[in-house]
Amino acid sequence: MFYVISYDDSEMKNGEFENYSEALSFAEKHNTTCNFTIEEYDSEKDYPDNL
Repeated sequence: MFYVISYDDSEMKNGEFENYSEALSFAEKHNTTCNFTIEEYDSEKDYPDNL
């Protein structure tokens, strides 16, 4: 699956992870000072236009 991680400081990361838990682990390690949301997509084609 493909995931987009959006942090409260407007930073965004996207990539392919095996599952939600892997994306969550990456998000928590990457930026420890901001809250974030994770959105799941079937493919990179489905990412929002602003990426």
